[in-house]
Amino acid sequence: MIYLLMLMLPVVMAGVCFALRQQQTFALVLAIMTTLLIGWMAWSLQIDRPVSLLGVSITVRAINRLFLMAFALGLGATLVAATRVAHGENFVVIGLLMMGLLNASLLIDVQAPFLITLLLLATGLAIVLALVDLPLGTPALLRGRTIGTGLKYLVLMLLAGILLALCFVFADLESTPDRPLSRSFARPLLALLIVGIGLRLAAIPFHSWLPDLLEDAPPLVGVLITAVNIAALLFLVSAFQFLLAPGLLSVDIVSLRLLRIFALVSAVGGALLAINERRSLRRFLGMLLISDFGMMLFGVVSSTAGLTGALFQAFNQMLIGVVLWIAVALLERPEPTRAASGDGWLRRRPWASGIFIGGVLALLGVPPFNGFASRMLIYQGAAEIGRPYLIALLVATALGAYAFALVLRDHFLGRAPESVPEADITDFRGLGLPPPPPQRAEPFGPTGLAVALLGLCIVIGVYPPLVLGPIVDAVRGLTFVQFL
Repeated sequence: MIYLLMLMLPVVMAGVCFALRQQQTFALVLAIMTTLLIGWMAWSLQIDRPVSLLGVSITVRAINRLFLMAFALGLGATLVAATRVAHGENFVVIGLLMMGLLNASLLIDVQAPFLITLLLLATGLAIVLALVDLPLGTPALLRGRTIGTGLKYLVLMLLAGILLALCFVFADLESTPDRPLSRSFARPLLALLIVGIGLRLAAIPFHSWLPDLLEDAPPLVGVLITAVNIAALLFLVSAFQFLLAPGLLSVDIVSLRLLRIFALVSAVGGALLAINERRSLRRFLGMLLISDFGMMLFGVVSSTAGLTGALFQAFNQMLIGVVLWIAVALLERPEPTRAASGDGWLRRRPWASGIFIGGVLALLGVPPFNGFASRMLIYQGAAEIGRPYLIALLVATALGAYAFALVLRDHFLGRAPESVPEADITDFRGLGLPPPPPQRAEPFGPTGLAVALLGLCIVIGVYPPLVLGPIVDAVRGLTFVQFL
């Protein structure tokens, strides 16, 4: 019964919130209560007890339960922030629908990869809906660039779904556990898998959609995009377990080396592009996320320590992503007064600036934040297979830190762009209208929530076993690690 609730409750509540979308506050309260209930149900799930639901096998593993709770925490925190931050009319509905899809992708057994592929494709459609969702009562129309970005993302995700589906279809048709695929066929099959996942993770050279999407979407939608990419990374681990462990797919040294180079190019290239995109906080974050996903992809195909670090970093990024996008939303709020010339964000909005800076430091793996422990495990995995790999990862981190230093100089310490151009100021007195009430630049609710989540990142960084236990147990149970 609890599995059915995990899958259906978000969908049902999404319908209720859609009916109540005119009462945004009430819909948000219902959605927050739903995420809390789902988080509690995820905590109470029985581990490694497979059941059959509507003909589909469902298995809950320790790491799946950990990410189910992380998704519930992330979405719940985002909905709390949405009470004081602008969002689309149907953001609550889309968020709950995505929670149902992500829950299903984590609960369904790895032996049904084709079904998980369809679920991930459905999350891509939900992201497009969130992109074109306008705030309630706004007279604005969608920009052509926003529509183009949504179409590009939808086409690329459809292509990724087709490639992944072909990979599993060919694996089922051409091989059995007693007769592994020949090397000549295994490499194209592996290429389908990696290109499909690379499209979903925005790995270089398939990266262009992520910064464009983050730039055009409302800031809180960035949390949903991060959650989908993390689910795709977890799906890659499940796919390797499904294809490699029973012998459906063979991986040789050359293939592994190519996979690692592909991941390193994304890690280093994303950090380099972050330097070039530093004029926009959103595009800068997009490039840093691309670099971080490249590191996690490298960890998955490196060693046991690297795989542990990649999964740990995926959990950390879920928390850090919520912190960063709440900070961006706070920085982009309209200002009650015009900023003085030369004032950076750190002077104008100190709390939001501190949250943003702390989130980026956590993403870069600076102690005492949680990203330090996970990146150290990825570095350890790189050192175990070769010093050049470790040097490349350290170069990627150094480039990301340099890009962040430039962002600090240009946006937070130096002159930040003024939020209200001179031509847009309305003379309310001349029109005989009262001026609008001033807005609180840094509302207490979202600010306090982001600070609390940043404190949780520090707690996990100081005491990693708080999260690392289920991840280590999960990696021990993955038999495909012996092929790395």
